[in-house]
Amino acid sequence: MERMEKGEQPVRFARRKVLAAALALVVAILWVVVYATGGSGNVVGEEESRHAHPFPETDVMAVARTVMGEALVTGSETEESAVVWCILNRYDSGGYPRSLEAIVAQKDQFAGYNPEAEVTPEIRSLVEDVLSRWARERAGERDVGRTLPREYLFFLGDGRHNRFYREWGRGPAWDWSLPSPYRT
Repeated sequence: MERMEKGEQPVRFARRKVLAAALALVVAILWVVVYATGGSGNVVGEEESRHAHPFPETDVMAVARTVMGEALVTGSETEESAVVWCILNRYDSGGYPRSLEAIVAQKDQFAGYNPEAEVTPEIRSLVEDVLSRWARERAGERDVGRTLPREYLFFLGDGRHNRFYREWGRGPAWDWSLPSPYRT
């Protein structure tokens, strides 16, 4: 056994405490990563998860192309978002196909839908935003920023603005009374 000088023992003890604390920290970090990711290693941040939605890329692009053709002329993000909500209202109603692309591609439904249309980054972002708001609403969140009530499944345009209806071209048009999360 080796002899220690006076004062050397407390230094060794302090080093062991520091190493033990460091090891405990590493174990805690690993536990958090495994717990937070379900073992996948991919941590989904709050911002990312808030914007998640279940729709495939083909649906996202079909909706964006519809907005390009049906509402871009309005110059209003609120009116553009209402077209997306109208499509989602049809999806939720159960009386339409089970994909957003199939809904907008139906014959004589969305005259502005063009499967070849270019999509601006702004419209793509707006569509993703509405889809994530819809997903949050489906998950039970209230007041997600819906710009069109659920019962509005139809709209007609005059070349500058769209009017949304519960029945095809009949009854009172939506009055835009919901607060909009968009700037225009």
